[in-house]
Amino acid sequence: MVTQTLLRKTVTLMLLVVLALCVLVLAACDENDDGIVDPEGTIAIYNGTGAWPDFAQAVAAALDTLGYDTQFITESDAQSGLDGFSVVIIGGGEPLEIASALSFTGTAKIRQLVSSGGGFIGLGNGAYLAADSLVYEGVGSLGSPPIGLYEGTAHGPITALAPNEAHSMALVTITNTGFDPELVGSISSLYRGGPDFQINSPVYGEIARYVQVSASAGVYFELGFGRVSLLSFHPEIEEDSPSDGTTFGDDLDDPDSELFLIRMMTEWCLRQF
Repeated sequence: MVTQTLLRKTVTLMLLVVLALCVLVLAACDENDDGIVDPEGTIAIYNGTGAWPDFAQAVAAALDTLGYDTQFITESDAQSGLDGFSVVIIGGGEPLEIASALSFTGTAKIRQLVSSGGGFIGLGNGAYLAADSLVYEGVGSLGSPPIGLYEGTAHGPITALAPNEAHSMALVTITNTGFDPELVGSISSLYRGGPDFQINSPVYGEIARYVQVSASAGVYFELGFGRVSLLSFHPEIEEDSPSDGTTFGDDLDDPDSELFLIRMMTEWCLRQF
């Protein structure tokens, strides 16, 4: 009699465990279905603590020219959630300040967006944030880790590109023709403190490479259902033109536009090519 009672209790307990597991699986499936990113969503441009407003404005101007809907976000917006956004872009700024401002909550929300099918674009100093470890001007990010979209380190600035000043023009060879539909081949673009990428995983491809130094100028890779593209220079800045909505870089001479790189990076993140 005791044995039968114990058996019934054991079976009942097992059924309850199985039922609980089924509920958890169904809840996870519902959450995943609701979390799939809409590729037609608005593109978020970070303009919060640590961002350089001129660079955020230049990104917005470039995407407006290309016909995309954009919205500036702050660290608070990222922490609250990124529903309705398809891509997050972080441009020029202070990477350690940005990482600290976003905090664990904000960086987790961006990782979730990417893994659910969204995109992340980092330009210049914004590209530091994609690593799981960064070193900027000799200072690490142990207290405020970056977003962590790849295993590895972003460190810089690359002093050989701008040894005596904060910014300069860098010579860049585009090594992936998919990002160069017009076969421009090489460009000159603004460099201001962007990182050297040391990526351990996932497997990545190279967009461009610096001529002056042996270092990738841009990389791209997939993460979960999403995509990431990074440049350590600033194609959004039109150095001697008012079309970017800023006066930054007007002291430099570069008659050519590199906005095609912004277009191709965005299209790649949105799986349009």
